[in-house]
Amino acid sequence: MPQLKIGPFYLGKPDADDREAVESASRVLPFNFPHVGVTRTAPPLPEDVAAEGWTVDHNRVMVGRGRAAYGKARRLLEEWRHFDLGWACVNAPTVKPGAPVVVTALSLFCWTCNPLRISYVEECALRRGSKQQLPPWSGAPPAAAAGARLQEQWLQTLRGVLPGRPSGDQTQPQAAAVAAARPPRGRRYAFAHTTLGGHQISGEERFTVAWNAEDDTVWYEIYTLSRPGTLVASAAHPVLRAFQRKFAADSCDAMQREMAAGAGSGK
Repeated sequence: MPQLKIGPFYLGKPDADDREAVESASRVLPFNFPHVGVTRTAPPLPEDVAAEGWTVDHNRVMVGRGRAAYGKARRLLEEWRHFDLGWACVNAPTVKPGAPVVVTALSLFCWTCNPLRISYVEECALRRGSKQQLPPWSGAPPAAAAGARLQEQWLQTLRGVLPGRPSGDQTQPQAAAVAAARPPRGRRYAFAHTTLGGHQISGEERFTVAWNAEDDTVWYEIYTLSRPGTLVASAAHPVLRAFQRKFAADSCDAMQREMAAGAGSGK
């Protein structure tokens, strides 16, 4: 039975009919983000995009070692296991350009169903000397501390005591400097979904798994470019930022948990 809806908010968790209605609409809705695909080579962002003042969240965590671990992480990403969060879930479409994505999430006391569309999917080798984005392992926090650090960030933000830029963010000069100092070598799989009209946010989010051939580590990365897409989201921006940080923390934890599951049995 469809849930009672007030504006963009549902008073109970949206059921299958609610989610299917949003998914159907998302097949034809226009993007509400003007730089579709810009996260493909970020960071750093093009200077003209960076000058527009978008909020950038860049979080990453080590999830394993070896080519087999990279293959498993890639499969988990394609299965949307990084979205198995309880308070947030996704319709889990086949990962391909143009696929409609519906993110259902609980924010404080209300639920939302927000439409997105996969804007690109790519897998490539990372080679020294190639012009590519900052590799996920550059400047990354230790794996054991990452989830706890991100979780504490979101809790502090919700309490209103965290000033300024989160420690997971990087400025344009920092990103460019690290990219130049640490040219990547390995393999990378990534896809992004971009917000559509009716989404409370305007932006693009890239999910990446990458294998670093130099030390055999495997990384999971979330790179998000966003700002409020509606007046409601603008008014609730501090709460929105808190839940964006919570998503990053929980998603990193979910990938680490899924990668650890069955590790001893070779699954």
